[in-house]
Parts: sequence; C-alpha cells; structure tokens
Amino acid sequence: MKIRTTLAFLSVSLVVFLDACTVQDHRPGPDLSCQVLTFTAIEKSSRSEIPYWQPLDETAQLDGKPVQIGTKYTEKYTYDEQNRLSQYYRNPTGNFTPTTLNYTYEPGLMKGGYSDIALNDQGLLADINTNTQVPTYYTYNAEGYLIRKETLGMVQTYTIVDGNLINEEAILVATGSKVVYEYEYDLTRPNLPNIAPQEGKTSKNLPTKMTTRGYEGSNEQHVNVFDYHYEYDENGRVKRRYFLDTSVSVPYYRITDFTYTCRE
Repeated sequence: MKIRTTLAFLSVSLVVFLDACTVQDHRPGPDLSCQVLTFTAIEKSSRSEIPYWQPLDETAQLDGKPVQIGTKYTEKYTYDEQNRLSQYYRNPTGNFTPTTLNYTYEPGLMKGGYSDIALNDQGLLADINTNTQVPTYYTYNAEGYLIRKETLGMVQTYTIVDGNLINEEAILVATGSKVVYEYEYDLTRPNLPNIAPQEGKTSKNLPTKMTTRGYEGSNEQHVNVFDYHYEYDENGRVKRRYFLDTSVSVPYYRITDFTYTCRE
C-alpha cells in the first residue's frame, strides 16, 4: 500500500456487513482508552496468486463455512506522541525484501520515506506544483477532512456528513467518465485507526457498506456492492475484516487481520 493514497478503497477501503446472528450480535463494547502506538494489518485472500504470496495454507470460517486463505503481505504503522505516522513497515509474503520508512517532522515538512513531503498549516498534505512531480492540489475543510483533490486529468470530490465520508466522485476531465463511491456506517462503532493522518481525517465511524458505480457520461455502466464482516477482540477492537469481492469474474474473499499496541 502506498502511504500517499486517497480514500478510494482501503483504503482505503474499510467497510463491514452487519447481518443477523453473527459475531456482531454479541460483540463487546470497544475500549476507547487506547492511544494507538502501533497498528498492524495482515492482508489475506482466498485467491492463490503464486508467486506473489504463499499457498492457501490457513482455514478460516467465513460466512459460516470453512475457506482456505493465504497471506499476501503484512503492514505495520507506528505513531508518535502527537499521533503522527513515524514509521511504515511492509513485508510481502515470499522471497521479497521488507520495506521500512521512517518519518520525522518539522514545521511544514514531513521528512523521510522516499522523499520529504510538504505539509500545510493544518499539518496535512500541501499542494504539489513542482516540475518533478505530478501537480496535485488538495482542499480540506476546517475540521481536516479532504473534500477535493485535483491532479492531472482527474478531479476527486468528497462529501462529509457528521464526520463520515458518505460519497466520493472521481471524474476523468477529458471524457467525463466517473466512478462514484457511496458509504454506509455503523454509527455505534468507532472506525479503525487512521493509517495516514497527514492525508486528512478518516470517517469517525465504522463503515458497513461501499457501493461503487461506474459511468460513461450519464450512463451507468456497472454497480458493485461490498458488504463487510467484522470480528472483534476481547477489547472490542476490530481484529478481522472480510468481504466477498464480486467485482471480478471469479469472486473471492479478501481478509485483513488487525493487531494493536497501545501507548503506555
């Protein structure tokens, strides 16, 4: 995962399905006292894509049935006392070299990683208008949520309601083609930790569904709905998220396991 991403998916991407008679019915309340020091995400899948990750060597109970899954990669995020990203670690499964990026901060600057990153007065990504990088322009609201991003040939707009991203549109300027992302939330649950605070705030609540719609002009070309399940640890924090990806010809499960370390 690249650190400088938008909220198109993972992120991106972060939604759940709350259906009857599942773990969600008996979940404990979340422990909100934890100031996250480290947050680890292990990405897994029921689709084997050797050599990119190992064979499907783990059996998981998904949607009430056993499913063989395998690990793709591990990511770990570490934060400083001001809740800023201080280290990013990525270890792909297989014969690959892990990556570790360390960050420090000065006024208006996030230093380290592959290159230094300019920050605005809110401590968020500043506009990029140099000749050596693709010009990119960010607009944030007063609360620190990204509401517009412009880059070469594309405009992305984000609609925030009560602290949650409910709609995102990505439009190709040249053709007018666009993709729309619509989000729904469990308003009783806090969201997962913000993995990249320098990109702006993320939704405050845990998403329950994401619907994507693709358009050519005014004609809707496709619709994909992603319903996600969550499992919780003894402290009420999310320990597993999974969903069935039906946007491809052969649907498969995408799973992420999470662990947390709290700052003492």
